[in-house]
Amino acid sequence: MAITQPIRLDLSPDSFTRLNDTGDIEYCSAEGCFAHFDPGTALTLKQLLSTIINTESPAVLDLVAGEDSYIDNKTNPQRLAGIGPAAGGMQRNEALSERIVQDLNNNPKLPMPDAVFDVVLISGDAPYLKRPVELFHEASRVLKPGGQLIVSVSTEFHNDRVIKFWRRGGEDERLALVNHCFELSKGFEEAQVRLSPPRPGSRAVIVTFASKPGGSADAKVLAPSSKYADHYSAEEIAERKRKIGETMCCPYCDVPLTKFKVPDVPFCEWDAEYMWVCFEESCPFTLRSLEVMREQGNMGVAYRLMYDREKNITYTVPDVSFCERG
Repeated sequence: MAITQPIRLDLSPDSFTRLNDTGDIEYCSAEGCFAHFDPGTALTLKQLLSTIINTESPAVLDLVAGEDSYIDNKTNPQRLAGIGPAAGGMQRNEALSERIVQDLNNNPKLPMPDAVFDVVLISGDAPYLKRPVELFHEASRVLKPGGQLIVSVSTEFHNDRVIKFWRRGGEDERLALVNHCFELSKGFEEAQVRLSPPRPGSRAVIVTFASKPGGSADAKVLAPSSKYADHYSAEEIAERKRKIGETMCCPYCDVPLTKFKVPDVPFCEWDAEYMWVCFEESCPFTLRSLEVMREQGNMGVAYRLMYDREKNITYTVPDVSFCERG
């Protein structure tokens, strides 16, 4: 899904100031390395990244690296270099094969030659970047043709360290800023966005990514609706729905349904005490609904599959938790 809606952005120097503007290396030395994602959200991000990265055994550069690079075992990077101000955090990140301490807000120039990485990650740190366009430009320089820059954020951040634009902007403005940085860096094709609703006890994840021109057409990442459309045919899904009472699994993603107590509120149309819902954040049904609803202007709204076991009926139920947490 591409970002298409025009949004006016205040890109004045003041928008990139921070309430606490202590240098990043000094701040990390004094305050330590904070985690951008809770464990549940980190798991969601790892799963999303594994569906977006389009290179086998890629060479990966983790910008503003910390204790976790959010790369799962299936990705199997041949190289995972980390660069950023958090020396202690990178030292605890056992996945890193290389560690370089550098304040990328003070000096966004990367100490790497051209075209050496397949993937560059900025995971959780976009809200803290004072010179994002320069860093995106550098990311393009060190990427191979067709390589990907993948920028991930959640709805939680440390208010005194984020740039003023991020503090004052809403979801649309923040997404538009990241997309604008891709455009201004002049090193990428059109950006795509993937949104994952929160799991119970975790937060939503927003991933914006784009490829450097020149790669193979076969390596392009498909949008969620296309990527998962052929997983099961319409006939297979219909058959799986007929058997849902036996399997108690989502017919779209195979994940077991979660027992959900129906809230005791007025005007509730469900007369059962419990329903069974697919809360899998990577379910293709939910991902497609997020995409479609967003294109229709319904920001942060998705649909989930719900099953009434007593009546043996499936429903679609709206989920606005992403919007509520934003």
